[in-house]
Amino acid sequence: MRWFQALLPREDSFFDHFVAHARVLVKGAEALRDLLNGGGAVTAACEEIFRRRGRGAAHLGGAMGRRARHRRRLGDHHADGGTDRGRALRPRRPGAPVKPFKLTGIQYAALPYRLHGRQVQIMLITSRRTRRWIIPKGWPMEGLSPQEAAAREAAEEAGIVGQVADRPIGSYRYVKRFKGERALPVQVIVFPFRVEDQMPAFREQGQRTLRWLRYDEAASRIAEPSLRRLIRDFGVMHRPGLIARGLRAYRAWRFGGPA
Repeated sequence: MRWFQALLPREDSFFDHFVAHARVLVKGAEALRDLLNGGGAVTAACEEIFRRRGRGAAHLGGAMGRRARHRRRLGDHHADGGTDRGRALRPRRPGAPVKPFKLTGIQYAALPYRLHGRQVQIMLITSRRTRRWIIPKGWPMEGLSPQEAAAREAAEEAGIVGQVADRPIGSYRYVKRFKGERALPVQVIVFPFRVEDQMPAFREQGQRTLRWLRYDEAASRIAEPSLRRLIRDFGVMHRPGLIARGLRAYRAWRFGGPA
């Protein structure tokens, strides 16, 4: 223990200061406990301080008195044998509505595109019921990966074949409405699909309208804002030109994958 004794200060004043600081800490802890338990010792001390500074103390004591029942809640803790989960500082209204859990569906979509000269063109199709412009999409299919499911939907809804990307470029949300006024929020994962050919006959032929459009015009016809942004960003990234090649090289370096 000699090495430990050598580290200790030799002046007695050090221990006097240490004891004084310890007493201050103990007094502070006792005052905090008294405050949490709704006691009046701290309130009286605060009123004395405000009185010495020349300010009225009525509003201070009244405010602390009004919150006494809430301060009492702060003293309850799960370590005392109870639990503080679900407690709130404001009283809970009886019969308050609880926000229901919302189920979200997942779909996979193909973004059909081709390079026509120096233009990036996107194929849009119309929905069968509302006739609004969309891209081929559908529910997950058993035994198929998300990319394969997106390519299958492109073949069935638009009659196109080609190469689907391994990675999605993003997603968007929309509300799928069924018969009987039932609705379901859906998250759609979008995979780029480079079109190489179009079949003369396909499953939903005649049920939809198909149209090739320049990427910015195609984006303007889409109702979902997130999908509009995806199409515009994709068109800028894939159009021929020095700037586009630089953006593709940066994206490949930053996120991986082919340039």
